[in-house]
Amino acid sequence: TTLTMIKNDLVGIWKSPGLEYFFSPSIGPWNIACTLTMGLNLFVFLVKRLHGVSELGDADGLLGYKSMNTICAWTTLVTWANMIGLLRPFPACGPFINMVLVITYQIIPFLGLFILILWSFGFAFYMSIPTLTNATDFQNNPTQMSFEDPFSSFAVTFLMSVGEFADYLGLLSDKSYSKLSTIVLFVIFLMIVFLILFNLLIAIMGEAYNQVISDG
Repeated sequence: TTLTMIKNDLVGIWKSPGLEYFFSPSIGPWNIACTLTMGLNLFVFLVKRLHGVSELGDADGLLGYKSMNTICAWTTLVTWANMIGLLRPFPACGPFINMVLVITYQIIPFLGLFILILWSFGFAFYMSIPTLTNATDFQNNPTQMSFEDPFSSFAVTFLMSVGEFADYLGLLSDKSYSKLSTIVLFVIFLMIVFLILFNLLIAIMGEAYNQVISDG
């Protein structure tokens, strides 16, 4: 069955002009999921048949059980995505699956803007707070993360953007060079992310839903 599906996949690629098979707005994501599913399942099958995978064997390397378990995790994910795609012809769930695909395409520019805003505020917080070396500074911070470097600051800013800012509010108010300046930055961050960006995301999703429903 796997070989038959791979054959059909290759025939579809051959007959499609250019890369339309993968980039078609309607079936492109579905074809990508199918290709990934077939390729990963075939790879896992051949490795288990020809090489064997066991926790008693090698742990490292591409064919070690750690790498193979990681590959199997992604194989399971794309296989389920493939199965969900098979439900598209059914009227009860097909529009919702199409809505997810449409939203995925439409929020890509939004994600770019979101990342830029997180990076700008993260770097601003990084410049406002000194490097923390005392373990007592992290007593009320279960993540053990701070604004110690730009990348950690970006990660912490992302966590705050999804509501996990209680653990870092103490660092922002107590450890910053200027408490007033940092609090003002934090309030502006909350207003832009929670009041503007998230409402914009909801509007994008609502527009995508209306588009899918109107198209039938």
